[in-house]
Amino acid sequence: MVRKLTVVVGLAISLVVARKTSADPIGPDAFVSPTLIDFESAPDGRIDGRYSSQGVTFSELFGGGFADVGTGSGITGVATNFPVFVGCPAGGCPDANARFSSLNTRVGFYVSTNPADDLTIFAYRGTSLVGSEFFRTGGAGHGGSFAGVEFASGFDRIVLHTTSVENGALVIDDFRFEGSPLPTPEPATVILFATGLVGACLRRRLRSPEHDSARPHSL
Repeated sequence: MVRKLTVVVGLAISLVVARKTSADPIGPDAFVSPTLIDFESAPDGRIDGRYSSQGVTFSELFGGGFADVGTGSGITGVATNFPVFVGCPAGGCPDANARFSSLNTRVGFYVSTNPADDLTIFAYRGTSLVGSEFFRTGGAGHGGSFAGVEFASGFDRIVLHTTSVENGALVIDDFRFEGSPLPTPEPATVILFATGLVGACLRRRLRSPEHDSARPHSL
């Protein structure tokens, strides 16, 4: 019995750890009522706090470009992780960041990269990594695909990391986010619950008739 309960405790703890790092890739149809940013009004230069009133602040993201990234609307205003009229530096383009004013559970956008440069989305809650998801991307500015993730525990920042095989250039459009995180038990709470379960079962075992029959009886 004790061995079985030890396994239960271990599983409970591992499930909490797994939940912190697991991601669910999602498509555009998974969003119910998101905040949508199409970058049509983005400045010719750094976007930074241009959309802070809508709940998100960007860094290392620039406006002023036009491309078809697979939204179905053809060539439209987009955001890039490099100045449009300058291009990527010799060491490759930097990672773009989006910081949200509140916790969200879903984020997604249409993306186009060079064929060899794939995308990974890293999600953070404060300074803690919630999880990540890898996407094979391409299009080179003449097409693209949708990259979306859902983390039930919530996040307030994402990093868009493009593998810099060619130059790490990234073009995005129709950036959307939504959702309120569901309450999740902290690891300490799960451990306390599991420990209490072990104690309760041990107490029950000590009171069982089988255990009583093994006790010495007084004459």
